[in-house]
Amino acid sequence: MSEPIASYKFFDVRSVPGETEDGKPVYAVINRRSGDNIAFIVHDGQWRQWVLLPGDDTQWSAGCLTDMQAFIRERAGKEAK
Repeated sequence: MSEPIASYKFFDVRSVPGETEDGKPVYAVINRRSGDNIAFIVHDGQWRQWVLLPGDDTQWSAGCLTDMQAFIRERAGKEAK
């Protein structure tokens, strides 16, 4: 898997090579402590926005959700340019 494109306190976001959704890259969310893949971030064509697909049995604190929201907003901002 690729190097992190974004790092936060508890997780890294990495591009998944060769994977696309709606013609846009797919991102894996990796737990920094365990190295487990805990979610994906994909572009939903019907909603026309980036969405989080959390893994089963994952728990997200308010801080983690704030970090995730920052990443998604940053991605959307790059597309708008």
